[in-house]
Amino acid sequence: MNKSIEIQRLKFGYTRADDVIDIDELSVSSGERIFLHGPSGCGKTTLLGLLSGILASTPGSIKILDQDLGAMTPAERDRFRGDHFGYVFQMFNLIPYLNVMDNITLPLRFSRSRLSKASGTPESEALHLAQALGIGNLMNRQVPELSVGQQQRVAAARALIGKPEILICDEPTSALDHLHRDRFLDLLIDVAGTAKTTLIFVSHDRSLARRFERSIDLAALNRKFRASTGDD
Repeated sequence: MNKSIEIQRLKFGYTRADDVIDIDELSVSSGERIFLHGPSGCGKTTLLGLLSGILASTPGSIKILDQDLGAMTPAERDRFRGDHFGYVFQMFNLIPYLNVMDNITLPLRFSRSRLSKASGTPESEALHLAQALGIGNLMNRQVPELSVGQQQRVAAARALIGKPEILICDEPTSALDHLHRDRFLDLLIDVAGTAKTTLIFVSHDRSLARRFERSIDLAALNRKFRASTGDD
């Protein structure tokens, strides 16, 4: 099976004297649904930054879709991220002065690759995703007028538009009650599965792990964190 993510002997620190990530090996297959968990301080946010190319790794190797991030310039990593990654942030990061339609179609304005994979026009693709997520009637609404749950679905549609190969969700259900959380997960997994998108879902809520194909404990995987807690 093809790999979306391949990590080998990865180390990273914000200063030369202090690594926060030390991972010997990690691979994720194309289309796989991964639940990534671990306590605060184990390196989850740092790892997401490395996978998406926001942070530059050295030493070690990160290959995304068979492309070596370490061989790219910062500008090339930015383009690569825009072309191949969707991202649902914990606080959604929607643009408050844009309506729902414009928020969802925003990634297609920056990536010709994702625009070319859209089914029809950007507007028709956005409407299709919005309808699948139950917000098709909100396309002309402004973000501040929406509930938290509605904003979250807008963020998910924006992340999924243009069929990115990898979708990262960073604590996206922390603001939802159990009913809305479960409904959101159902929709997210269904839409990502239809597009054959690799899903990396980060959460502290271990009860959600059963919804995913594989659960990864970053506290156990990250040797630097194990050493800092005396578990090595």
